Amino acid sequence: MESSVMGLNQSGEAEPPDDLSDLSAFVVAFSCKPNSGSEWGVGWNYVEMLSRMFGSVTLYVRDAEAQREAIEKGLSERSIGNVSPIFVGDMGVYRLFKSPVMHSRFLPLYYLIWLTRAFYHAAKKKQWRYHNYVFHVTWVSDWIFSPIFLLPFKTCIVGPLGSQPPNFNKKNRDFYFSNARFFLKSLLRVLLPNFLVSIRASAAIGINARSLQRWPWKKIANKCVILPVHSEIEFSGSRCAEKKVFFVGKNLPFKNLDLFLAVAEKLAISEPDIMFCIIGHMNASGLKFNRNLPSNVESLGLLDQGDIAALLGGSRSILLQPSSEAGGTVGVEALCLGVPVVCAAGHGVSAFYDDDYPYSIDFEQYEIFVSDASSLIISIFADYDSHMTWALSQQDRLSRDESERQLREILLLAR
Repeated sequence: MESSVMGLNQSGEAEPPDDLSDLSAFVVAFSCKPNSGSEWGVGWNYVEMLSRMFGSVTLYVRDAEAQREAIEKGLSERSIGNVSPIFVGDMGVYRLFKSPVMHSRFLPLYYLIWLTRAFYHAAKKKQWRYHNYVFHVTWVSDWIFSPIFLLPFKTCIVGPLGSQPPNFNKKNRDFYFSNARFFLKSLLRVLLPNFLVSIRASAAIGINARSLQRWPWKKIANKCVILPVHSEIEFSGSRCAEKKVFFVGKNLPFKNLDLFLAVAEKLAISEPDIMFCIIGHMNASGLKFNRNLPSNVESLGLLDQGDIAALLGGSRSILLQPSSEAGGTVGVEALCLGVPVVCAAGHGVSAFYDDDYPYSIDFEQYEIFVSDASSLIISIFADYDSHMTWALSQQDRLSRDESERQLREILLLAR
């Protein structure tokens, strides 16, 4: 489905010139790093796109997780001279959250605390006097209140909006907690502060159509679907004949590594020529991985983005993405390398396609999902070249140029 801008210019006047270069943008990003996935990658993607549209960009970003060094290096390497980062440090209360378990459980609360500090810093400097647009990017959240939009900036852009669905895997120990969290987030999304933000918003950006159909964001007149991540990785055109199925990510509950291993076990005897490979941190956030791996599974540990791309593009590969999260950078990068991505319907990379993604599987029961995923993997390998061709055909749709075109269109409509 092609993304398109929704909403009409109600004034009936001629559109202003297609140019933002004389304007300035103010951006708040808790997480922002070049050459990264997840929230860090979303933040950097937006900063990079906005730097090519606006005459100047002021970036408020958290001074932690080596973001200062990464951002300064990224700006220098790309010769981006119109972005001025301001690093806002952690508050003293963060000392209470430093252990991995506490950090994971209470990070959204700390995120709100940091946003409050950024808000007061921006208010003290009266940043709205110097910037035409304000953005709060990263986290792809539709429920966390952002006070920055209550400051008197002229044009407020909300998004990218999204929400991590509850875990569909009933055998996962996080199943009931994830459903409780989703219910709580749904309640928080419709509290008064977010309605105030929706009133102030000039436009909303969502990761898919569903994210823009929820209250209070559905009341915003100007809306647009834009991918929060994109890929500039190019397919080399050379693959070996080996068949490999990859899992990429940390061993976090919502990643559903157990489903990946169950598929590997199911195919171990019937398809001995298929190798299953795990890339990522197996003891992330205090979780311990104590399970013995099947004979057809190997763990490759932590790898950087370039090495992951080389592995995915170097063989007849499939990315099995059993995660319950919506979207993800690695799925986008895999498709651009010609690698089919198998995932649960409405989750993983299929969340970016609404209802027309060909490699998604409805999750009804654990065993049925494992069986369906196994059958789909076998069928893809049986005619791999045609499936690789379809994946490569998505490059334009998933490209930075397409995201930038859509972003420019909604920004011009909103001003």
